[in-house]
Amino acid sequence: MVNSIINILGAHVRAVQRTIAGILYDEPVVQISQSTGDGDIDINLAKVRGVATSVDADGNLMIGLPVAKLHCSNSGAISQGGNYTSTAEDASRYCRITGWVFCDRAGSLEIQQCATVNGTYRAILTEATVASTLKTFNVNLVLPFVRIKWTEGGAGATTAHEITAYLRAL
Repeated sequence: MVNSIINILGAHVRAVQRTIAGILYDEPVVQISQSTGDGDIDINLAKVRGVATSVDADGNLMIGLPVAKLHCSNSGAISQGGNYTSTAEDASRYCRITGWVFCDRAGSLEIQQCATVNGTYRAILTEATVASTLKTFNVNLVLPFVRIKWTEGGAGATTAHEITAYLRAL
């Protein structure tokens, strides 16, 4: 009798796992509703683009929040006093940008934001970068569009620079 109950419960968990997996790749989903009065929070699947969820073997709902790679610039020279400016990206689904910059010359890093893709971008972070030293950043976003700018500090053209950034939901 006990084995029959375990087999039935196992079949239900596997069915829920398949259902969740099927929903997520359509137009993904997660909605948390009010407590039912028994102290538990009900979790209903609803459509939320870009959220990966699954149910583990113990029946726990696992939620993975979106992360998007924003820019990678691994190119060569930037002229003395010149700059690299990334294309503008829609960051409206994200709340942070994180990443790093490495250049063989000192310079200045700016994370810029704007309310429209073609508007005037304003720096929300400006920090000096030291030659041949990795500089990391972690910035809260306010407006829907973001871009990265790095300016060479005037010591001479760079021979290499690397910029990597990710948009994060949390």
